[in-house]
Amino acid sequence: MPSSFGTEQKFTAIKTGDVDGSVMSSTRGEDWVVFYTDKQRFRAGESVEVAIKTPNLNSVAGFQFTLEADPAYLVLQSVEPGTISPRIGISENRVAASWYSTSVLEGEQTVFVLKFTALQTGSLTGALQMNSAIAQAEAYDHSFKTAQAVLQFNSVGNRTEADVSSNILSAILFPISPNPTAGPVSAAFFLPEAGQVTLTLSDVNGRVVATQNGYFDKGNQRVEMQVGDSGLFFLNFQSASGVGVQRVVVRKN
Repeated sequence: MPSSFGTEQKFTAIKTGDVDGSVMSSTRGEDWVVFYTDKQRFRAGESVEVAIKTPNLNSVAGFQFTLEADPAYLVLQSVEPGTISPRIGISENRVAASWYSTSVLEGEQTVFVLKFTALQTGSLTGALQMNSAIAQAEAYDHSFKTAQAVLQFNSVGNRTEADVSSNILSAILFPISPNPTAGPVSAAFFLPEAGQVTLTLSDVNGRVVATQNGYFDKGNQRVEMQVGDSGLFFLNFQSASGVGVQRVVVRKN
């Protein structure tokens, strides 16, 4: 069973949804706050350390989020402390965090370091996502104006303060959960700006079994795609701000 520092048996998230509904200026835009970690690839049996970093916290009074690792690829072993001390809760391969400070902190901070064991070859971008499964993914300033919290993966060694200020977030196709599934296939994704999205579900022979086309608002989105047969399928995601693909196993009773 994963161990952690400061783990609560029953995690209670900070509730910020009842504030005025306005948004705060943040590192990358007017309505989100970007947390980040480095891109990594891993092989079966390897130990994988994932440091979760904050943006500059000079305008951030608090935040909360859930990090979820795909259990087909990674098994959480422990959560080690960073430079701040959030309240955390662990539920299987999910880690929920909440943090608040009345003091103004300057510069980026390390929230914590996640330690995993890899079960098979993969990449961190395809195996780890920030979502609201336990704690709502959001941050807020000292006036309690809220913004969405998102996770960005950066190439090692090429992230600068200028990059953080100017780069546009890419769209993200999150790992499918549950996977395997009895159906429908639940496709979750993040859009930095509103736009057209095409989702295509194909079998191993390239036959398209389901499609979804539509215009979606910016932020986290989720759609369900019906599948009639069991088997291995590939979900392809296309948008103006990014593309992605996820593998999903459907097991009908």
